[in-house]
Amino acid sequence: MKPINEADWLSRLNINISSNSNRIFNNGNQELEISVGLTPRNGQVITDEQLNSVRLVTLEDDGSYQELSGEYRYFKDRDKRFEYYADTGSAPAPLLESTTLRKRFYVSSTASGGSQKVIYAAITKALDEHYVTHTSTFNSSVTIETVTRLRRQRSDFKLEAVDLLEDQVTDTYRYRDTTYEGQTAVDVDVYFLEFKNPAFRIVDVDVQFSRGYGCYYSDFEDDTQLSEEFGWHLPRIWRGYAHFLIDPRAADNTFNYRHISEPMNTRGGALNLVRLKLRGAGAVLDETYRAPDVFAVLDQYGNQYLIEMTQERDGNLINFKMHD
Repeated sequence: MKPINEADWLSRLNINISSNSNRIFNNGNQELEISVGLTPRNGQVITDEQLNSVRLVTLEDDGSYQELSGEYRYFKDRDKRFEYYADTGSAPAPLLESTTLRKRFYVSSTASGGSQKVIYAAITKALDEHYVTHTSTFNSSVTIETVTRLRRQRSDFKLEAVDLLEDQVTDTYRYRDTTYEGQTAVDVDVYFLEFKNPAFRIVDVDVQFSRGYGCYYSDFEDDTQLSEEFGWHLPRIWRGYAHFLIDPRAADNTFNYRHISEPMNTRGGALNLVRLKLRGAGAVLDETYRAPDVFAVLDQYGNQYLIEMTQERDGNLINFKMHD
């Protein structure tokens, strides 16, 4: 497209970075905010259709303008999980306030660290009538710089265990003409996975959840006591261990097992893991809770770290290791 280089329709058309830095980590998650300001000339109007045509473009080597794509993406809604790049800059408030209309866009990148990208704004007035900030009339652009995403080691995280609850549940069983009551002991421990550096926090986790839980390990051991009279002692006694990952986005911030309920997500910036130990006749878990062992945690800047939860002492303890 060939941009129109005159101000008969618009008196102002500018593009500015309205977050406090032109930098973003190249993790494809963190965003920076770009604002496009527009003011029509006296007697002119900007329709909703024209305003909705505002887009971010780049100037290619062949002289054509292409909508931002590939290693750079933009969205009309901000991903509020992630903070802007921490910097000391400030948004150009006077420039933004001098325009009548404003469109916001949120840009992320996966380009190599240290890359720079010059971006312009474009708007379509009518068929084959396009205005771009890259003209002598408007002369406005922004430059985005990508920063290599942060990498962490296991030593950058900590896992703290809290012994919360011991309780029991009762079930009724029938063998031949006799009814038995069997009790299952329930032991719930909560673990907090978090950064050692308090300046960083976990804001989300990428894993498939079922009913707010992701179960990445479970084990059962038949602890039946034999009886000469019946061949086994009723009810059969089982020992079971299960490790649950609690969805930080779950509407119900509790871990529930039968009548037992424990509050979750009580510590900001931490991920909740639960070790559930059962011993008794009812120590059997729903297999639909199963999920992969490895999952990704995200910090407040959108950097992703692969964690594998492990078990020790036959499932009685939880641990973890890092993946590249």
